[in-house]
Amino acid sequence: QYVTGDFWNDVTFLNLRAINRSNNNYINYRQALFLDFDIGNYSDDFIGSNPYAGLLYGYNGDDIDEPANGQQGYGANPPCQGVVALSHNIASAGAFNNGQDANGGDTLFWLLMNNQWGDSSLWMNPITNDWTNVIFPDDPSSLTGWNETTAGNSPGDRRGLITIGEPNLLSGASICSDYAFVYDRSGSTRFENVQNVFNKASAIQTYYNDFLTFPCHSPQFSGIKEPQLIDFQLFPNPTTGQFTIQTDEQMKNASIEIRSLDGTLVYQSQISTAFTPIELHVADGMYVVQVVSEDNVIAKKVIIGAEK
Repeated sequence: QYVTGDFWNDVTFLNLRAINRSNNNYINYRQALFLDFDIGNYSDDFIGSNPYAGLLYGYNGDDIDEPANGQQGYGANPPCQGVVALSHNIASAGAFNNGQDANGGDTLFWLLMNNQWGDSSLWMNPITNDWTNVIFPDDPSSLTGWNETTAGNSPGDRRGLITIGEPNLLSGASICSDYAFVYDRSGSTRFENVQNVFNKASAIQTYYNDFLTFPCHSPQFSGIKEPQLIDFQLFPNPTTGQFTIQTDEQMKNASIEIRSLDGTLVYQSQISTAFTPIELHVADGMYVVQVVSEDNVIAKKVIIGAEK
């Protein structure tokens, strides 16, 4: 996130790293962000894509964003919000259709990430009658081309996926990806705000390509050391307040924090041996035990109760 006096102040960057810790090699790797834009009033939105900018975006389906369910809408001149895939060309960008939603399961998501509907039919552009990997790619203010208006759609709740891909993800390898979340309400109409998001997306992509300052540009990325996955045991559980925490040898010098469910710290100490005795004088109930090391925070629940 940049702190500036211009549009960069409204841009949030996201870096992801996918790691294949298995012994299997995978082909046709796909990574997608599930997006539910909810521009103020969630029930009057449209969605679109701009493949030239690597962008999936949401905007209001009419000129006024009315209140909904007791919450204020944006009113006149509602904004546009989009997500740009910076490090990769988009493999697909589309909206859910025919009531399909996040409850569709892995098969549905895989189909959508590969430009197919839930019935396995290909995405088709009704203007060109050709197969496509993007939905509603044309200017949303135009009465020609393919957009939500020319499709005859009514505004509603819109969800979508923006997908990137790699030929494979080999065992022990990792894939880096950078994204930007873009917002605009500086225009005088909803369509001007959409156009401004287009312009910002292009400017951000140019900056990303030219300055090479983002995580995926770093030659050290592939050499980032993964935090060691470690664990601890506590017993007995439930307990009257006296119990023992057993940790691995490499967790020496870590600390123990115990909190109530409202977050109040009720106990804190350092680990110096593999077995750490704990004696709590607290009210009966459930508490969260955290072992905090340099690379990890591991949490478990303990139940405190009087003996029956």
